[in-house]
Amino acid sequence: MIEGRDPPRAACNYCGEDYAADRHNNGTTSLWRHLENRCTKYPHKKDKSQKSITDFAKSETENDIAFGKMKKLDIEGIRKSLAKMVILDELPFKMVEGEGFRAYSQVLEPRFVVPSRITVARDCMKLYVEEKKALKKTFEITTCMPYH
Repeated sequence: MIEGRDPPRAACNYCGEDYAADRHNNGTTSLWRHLENRCTKYPHKKDKSQKSITDFAKSETENDIAFGKMKKLDIEGIRKSLAKMVILDELPFKMVEGEGFRAYSQVLEPRFVVPSRITVARDCMKLYVEEKKALKKTFEITTCMPYH
């Protein structure tokens, strides 16, 4: 607050610009607007041209809904692909519980809930059993061919 002013005024802590500050008529709205839109020295100002991860995921989903492009959510397919990635890249199961992976997954498919590491481990074991059965079947069908 700037002392001795009538009506009361307040100065921005960052650039010093003053604004009306009557607590009954003005409140803090004018100062907040100043910080968000006009103050060039405010250190926490967001760059409005740059989208955050959550803004991007939200806008993509809203556009898909608006244009009727929402696909059916294939949870089994996503979980199977996740298990394959963990196996092929030899990743630790705890990777799926990391903040970065969850944010990345949210951008790819906001409707998908990332499973726990225990569920991913089970999915990997299930995939292993399926592959083992497929190999056994292939070996049973394949006959030994004589070599000439």
